[in-house]
Amino acid sequence: MPVLRLYSRQGCHLCEEAQAALSRLGYTFELQDIADSPDLEHRYGWDVPVLVQLLPDGSEQLLAKGVINAARLRTVLRTVEKKLDGGQGN
Repeated sequence: MPVLRLYSRQGCHLCEEAQAALSRLGYTFELQDIADSPDLEHRYGWDVPVLVQLLPDGSEQLLAKGVINAARLRTVLRTVEKKLDGGQGN
């Protein structure tokens, strides 16, 4: 299963929907409020929610931003999981 981080901000209804969708689908994720960091605020600003995969080398792979609902998550994360499985997933 991929290691995920969701960048968000308080009061963002799209962020809340993304959190709920991730939880409903059974994914664990790290939640990061961009207001805690001027750098993150500058990088992501009004793009939140932003979902990234944390890679073994410490870098991040952008998976989705904006509207992140269950249907979109299933598509995006299925692709990620196939790559983790060496391309042999269904």
